[in-house]
Amino acid sequence: MSQLSFLIVLLCAGTVLAVRNKLILENCGGANDVIQMKHLSITPMPITIPGNLIISANVTVTRDLSAKTKINVKLYKQTKVIFPIDIKIPCIKNAGSCSYDGCSLISLTKGVICDFFPKNVECACPFKAGKYGTVNYTVKIPSASGIITWLAKGDYKAEVRIQDESSNKQLGCFRALLSLGKK
Repeated sequence: MSQLSFLIVLLCAGTVLAVRNKLILENCGGANDVIQMKHLSITPMPITIPGNLIISANVTVTRDLSAKTKINVKLYKQTKVIFPIDIKIPCIKNAGSCSYDGCSLISLTKGVICDFFPKNVECACPFKAGKYGTVNYTVKIPSASGIITWLAKGDYKAEVRIQDESSNKQLGCFRALLSLGKK
């Protein structure tokens, strides 16, 4: 069996896992990290494709960040064949397990991230100290077709680590457990 066939079998088998009905979030960094996720809610859970995603978030940045901030995202599909296994989702077209330059987030999100900036802070890089967030921000999730929708359904684990590239120090770390479903 080829590696691709084996991966597809594992992904398909993973769809038998129970789908979460609640986002589980934890800070995986230290209490002194510069970036602290104080609150995050995503509804509905499971996230439906297509559908509207409603986000409320509260993040505190305790000091101005360097222009050399790196964001490392690891995304895993949680599956169960004989025993639970996490399959790392590769980085494809800036989605999945990718690394991002912090300043590129403004252009990558087509400015959407600016809606999370405090009113008195310019939406520019480097990011300034402050309280970032939003309440009931709606994101439209487009339709996906065929096997993509079927494979996407299931439970996921995400880890986001934010690092200062100049000093190589961790600025923040967050883990989330969430689910995707089909409408």
